[in-house]
Amino acid sequence: MMTMNSCPFERCVCLRRAKPCNLCEDRLTFSENGKKVRLSLRSGEDAKAIVLDGCVFEDEELKCDGLFFYRSAANKKIACLVQN
Repeated sequence: MMTMNSCPFERCVCLRRAKPCNLCEDRLTFSENGKKVRLSLRSGEDAKAIVLDGCVFEDEELKCDGLFFYRSAANKKIACLVQN
């Protein structure tokens, strides 16, 4: 499996339900107010979901819920912002 360096924000990477915060439904799903945004992977792809509001951004101003870092099997990289 490919690795993705998300330091210094590793503490903000979704691991499972409510870890590191309630926005995380699972490793690649954000959930808020009954709405879910899920990233599905195919063989050879890799991704991380990172919580922005309240974790990366700690200033109490709401900006954006989360960020998906995605890498394809062909090593194409995409960042996708999520606002539920």
